[in-house]
Amino acid sequence: KRLVDEVLDFSRLEEGRLNLQVRPFSPKELLHFLINNYRYEANAKGLELDFVEEGMMDLRLQGDDVRIRQILAKLMTWRASFIIF
Repeated sequence: KRLVDEVLDFSRLEEGRLNLQVRPFSPKELLHFLINNYRYEANAKGLELDFVEEGMMDLRLQGDDVRIRQILAKLMTWRASFIIF
């Protein structure tokens, strides 16, 4: 919850001071972007980061893709920081 709070700042959202940019986006493209950006960091830690899109449909969703990307990126960074070799 704290992670999502950091990105979305629910207090601002509840007060109507946070503007979400709702627009169509592709979850597949968003995941490709994240995987490509974090693959090097994962490889440096001896991890393989990959994305299997077999059977994944080309969906178009409505949402704030920038905020979703920020949340997923924070999750990936946070999780990778706990992996020590």
